[in-house]
Amino acid sequence: MLELQKYCYQRVAAEMNLNFHLVVLDDPKTDGAIEAVSCGKASALHTFQGGLNLDSFADAAKLWLPQLGPGKRDVLNLVHQFVKPHAVCPILPFPASHPRFPDELIEEYGDLFEAISDPFESTWQVDARDLVYAHEKNPLDLYRTILRIDEARRVVFAEMGGSQLILSPLGSKALALGMLMAALEREFAVVSVESITYKVDIAVYEPLLPTGGELVHIWLHGEAYGDLSSNEESRQ
Repeated sequence: MLELQKYCYQRVAAEMNLNFHLVVLDDPKTDGAIEAVSCGKASALHTFQGGLNLDSFADAAKLWLPQLGPGKRDVLNLVHQFVKPHAVCPILPFPASHPRFPDELIEEYGDLFEAISDPFESTWQVDARDLVYAHEKNPLDLYRTILRIDEARRVVFAEMGGSQLILSPLGSKALALGMLMAALEREFAVVSVESITYKVDIAVYEPLLPTGGELVHIWLHGEAYGDLSSNEESRQ
């Protein structure tokens, strides 16, 4: 989906007088009732390579920013093995519609944060200072946070091979939009695992349908008010 959004954005960006809006219906509970079956292989999205295979980034300090979502352990492990990051900053939704949701995610993945865990499972070596909190319904919050992290790391690692950010949108749609905006602006790599099919537990899914969701809108390209000077002249 991110690849299609980038294609549309690039087509629209070539025409200065066009506007490009993205609107998603975000409902984490309903999305959580749908289980994605992965292909079992992590890869960078075709249009979001972000220089992963370029020699110029061979010595760069890799920071992986995975968006955490329930039931994504296998996918997260596949991406971690593919990226081989030097540091990990997991993204948690906070504030969230369900106040306990960030705590539940920490409980689910907390063992991966530890420096020493299962000897057969690689850990992320994450502590409380590495966690990134982003408003669950505000893509701009995560977008600005990612850019601030990138700017700070560029200064720190400028003389040591540079810095490289790798994003993985594996949670709510709203936060994924924030990642999309950052990736479009700074050409970050986006790594995920393709889903080949989806499973739905109808007994869990149907009771959630009446709750609906919340529309999240971002304006990716265009002029909000056009050319004000020409509008003023036309009125005169």
